[in-house]
Amino acid sequence: MAVHGDKFLILSKAHAFTIREHALDRVLQHTGLLPTRALAFALFDRSRQLKVADMILLGYRPAYSRRKRRGKSSWYFRFHLFAKELIAVVQKGSEPGEYVWVTTYGLTAQNINLRIETRPVLAA
Repeated sequence: MAVHGDKFLILSKAHAFTIREHALDRVLQHTGLLPTRALAFALFDRSRQLKVADMILLGYRPAYSRRKRRGKSSWYFRFHLFAKELIAVVQKGSEPGEYVWVTTYGLTAQNINLRIETRPVLAA
C-alpha cells in the first residue's frame, strides 16, 4: 500500500518540512506554474510515495544508490499538476527531524523513452 506524503511525515516523526526554491522552480519548469508554498504543501500531502524500483519502471534514473553510499537517504513522492506527472525528491535536513523537498523531477523525452511500466497501479 502506498503511503501519502502527509502520512510519511507522521510516520517519520518529522518536526519540520521545508521546500527549497529549486524544487518550486522545477515545478514551474515542468508545468508553467510557480506554485505557492501552500499549494506545494497540499500537493505533497496528497502525493504517493514510490519505491526506487517503481521510479526505474517509470523511466526515472534517480541517484538513490550514490546518495545512499554518502549517507543521504532519499524518498520519492509522485503527484500530478495540470495532468503533468511530477516527483518530489525528499531528503533529511540538517536539523534533527527536518525533511526537505530538495528537487522535483518531471517527464522528459528521455524518461518517457526509458519508461517500462505504465500500468494503472503505478499511475495512482
